[in-house]
Amino acid sequence: MRMPWQTKPVKMTDVFTIGVPHRNYVQRPELEKRLIHEAERKDAIVCVSGPSKAGKSVLVKKILPKLKIIGGQIDLSMADLWPHLCRRLGISLSSKNTSSQSSAFGTNTGPLSANMRASSATEKQFDLDPKSAFLNYVRETGGIIIDDFHYFSRDAQAALLQAFKEMLLEANVVIVIIITHYGQDQPALAERDLTGRVKYVRLPDWSMQELVEILKEGFAALNLRAAPEESEALVSIAFGSPLIVQELGSSACRRADVQERVRKPTDMTLSKPEQLIKDAIKEGTIAGDAPTFLKLIVGRNPTRERTPYVIDGQRGDVYFLIFYALKQAFPLTTGIPFEDLVKWIRDHATADGGEKPPQGAQIDSALKGLRKTSEEIVEEAQKNNKSRELPIEYEGAEGTRTLIVNDPFLKIFVKYANWEEGYRQLGRAK
Repeated sequence: MRMPWQTKPVKMTDVFTIGVPHRNYVQRPELEKRLIHEAERKDAIVCVSGPSKAGKSVLVKKILPKLKIIGGQIDLSMADLWPHLCRRLGISLSSKNTSSQSSAFGTNTGPLSANMRASSATEKQFDLDPKSAFLNYVRETGGIIIDDFHYFSRDAQAALLQAFKEMLLEANVVIVIIITHYGQDQPALAERDLTGRVKYVRLPDWSMQELVEILKEGFAALNLRAAPEESEALVSIAFGSPLIVQELGSSACRRADVQERVRKPTDMTLSKPEQLIKDAIKEGTIAGDAPTFLKLIVGRNPTRERTPYVIDGQRGDVYFLIFYALKQAFPLTTGIPFEDLVKWIRDHATADGGEKPPQGAQIDSALKGLRKTSEEIVEEAQKNNKSRELPIEYEGAEGTRTLIVNDPFLKIFVKYANWEEGYRQLGRAK
């Protein structure tokens, strides 16, 4: 029995976490030095970019733990930009000013001859300018971090960047970190008057060695050991995401019934990684947001308005075909050209009754619907003060249209979950 004065055990949930890890944080020295260098110069806006859930926010929080972080907002009007930022930071826009008035009166007669003063105070309340209040807060705290900057409208981005640029000219300069997965492709950052005022720090892809190190250090903190080849096999299905690796480590510990640091060194078995991830999804420990992902697959319109198709003996609409193609034919590690997706679907699907497969225009319309649903999912999360990147993006002009699956948790769900069964349970397929 552990006595009260003895050290508390290391909990598994304190090791494998999707927050800022402490026991298995893997340093990336060159990247961290670059970010520290650019932040300490304080003469430019620093843009930290990288793929979804690649550790951008964790890196910035680790290097600059004292700065406040606020997130971009998708449906924000220009009129509400500065008030919104103040609300998120808890900045009061009301101020009180107290003025006093006094009068002197006296008497020279009688034994109580004295000079007396009476005073009265007047309190006035007035509203502060939200833009000035926000910028003053940034000055006083020494900086600000804006996550998901790309969610702001183009006008809002321009207004923020212009305000930050002017602050960089002051003697009391500040640190502004913009976190986005667009990097130098972010249109507002390419404005001519920002030339030389934006420094880019791009997160390189995580190496297999770095991802394995997350598992190794996490297991070591729990007095566990795993064979290197098994660790590599496990992280190879993580889509290069350190957050997914953290979740896989947590799932492996649950499977071995390890809730805290064990007393004796213990070997971990990580065989059959795909089965591990399927079991974790079924148990709901790594599925990300399964109901939301199913919402994407089901689509936005009632089923009766869609043409049913058949593929590999399964029946579903055009949304079903898209996700079935993603599961069967594409690695999801890069963008998927629209023409490649259309070709695969048309080569493998037929309309119910043996008619022609869907046309490119139908698939294009469904992909635009997926983009719209993704935006609605982000808006809903932001209303609950949660940060979330677009699960799916679909962009480009004719001939360059590309489908991008951003969220690695969605990639895991598409590849390893039995979402086809969930689709059938919702009455969308037979």
